Amino acid sequence: MINKFFLAILISFALAHCGFSPIYTGNSKQVIISKSEIVGDKDLAFNLEQKLNFKKDEKNLNAYIFRAQIYDTTESSLVDSRGISTEEIIKLTVSYQFQDKNGVVIY
Repeated sequence: MINKFFLAILISFALAHCGFSPIYTGNSKQVIISKSEIVGDKDLAFNLEQKLNFKKDEKNLNAYIFRAQIYDTTESSLVDSRGISTEEIIKLTVSYQFQDKNGVVIY
């Protein structure tokens, strides 16, 4: 027990003085979207847009256009002795782009 305690202190001391810093610290920047176009299943597209929670501002000149395609596929993973699927794997595929006001793809 004492060895674990000293090891924890040693590691924390070493990490504090080696230049280590967490990657995701501070405030994250809000992405401003002028328009979002999501192609695919309506429910999936709606849920994706709600989860991303972009700030929308159609009048902002620096706002991006968000385009996405979302598709789902289902395949059987287990089949019982009668040939009936008992478990399924659902795969979601999302591809997206951010474009600036001139149509140049940013990401």
